[in-house]
Amino acid sequence: MLPANVIAGMKRGSGMMPILLVDVQLADGTILHWSDFEGTFPMKLGVPGEKIKYEAKLKHCGPFRLSRSLKTDAGDVMVHNLSGRAPARDVSSVFAQSEFEGALVVVRWWDIAFEYALWEFHCYWSEPSDGEQEVGGRLLQLFDPSQLDAPMDTYSEQCTLEYKSERCGSTSAQLTCAKSIGDCTVRIALERFNGTPHPPPVNLQTKSASNSNVVVRGGGQHGGGIVRVNLE
Repeated sequence: MLPANVIAGMKRGSGMMPILLVDVQLADGTILHWSDFEGTFPMKLGVPGEKIKYEAKLKHCGPFRLSRSLKTDAGDVMVHNLSGRAPARDVSSVFAQSEFEGALVVVRWWDIAFEYALWEFHCYWSEPSDGEQEVGGRLLQLFDPSQLDAPMDTYSEQCTLEYKSERCGSTSAQLTCAKSIGDCTVRIALERFNGTPHPPPVNLQTKSASNSNVVVRGGGQHGGGIVRVNLE
């Protein structure tokens, strides 16, 4: 919720347009402060609240596409590569020295009159590109759902495969299956059982010839294994 004085100022319909402030923290700890309007403003990365000079290197930042679904919130950023003091490529030199991929970025839409961030977006830099006149990349939201690995199946003591499906492989004459390891054994598809029974069923425990170890043989979706337990 915006403060009352900021809301009142926005209703006037006049005044200076908000500017963009971008803070970038690289993997090596280097912090860069860029804006589309050079000046001294409170930093977000570094010592929050302390004022520092923001260089006017931003060419554009956005548009940002936001959603309330699992789609990734993202936007584009483009930075001038030419320095105002010399024809040296300032930003390219930073690209050469540090890794921009995965860099932490905070974008703020800053109201100069009220010194207040009207909008703030925390993200990370992806797909960095280095050109002759400009460098850029994609800004993706933190905790990006597209980067999360989802398991193929849920963790369960019962099998999660559809009975008599291609993955199940059962050719039993039984019409139904309770998905338990016992039913799977009867239906001659034990090697395809992908559940995790605990403790291991007695019928999967066999004693070795020396009678000093118990050998537990287990099967699963990705193969089986043998665990030997010393009983002495």
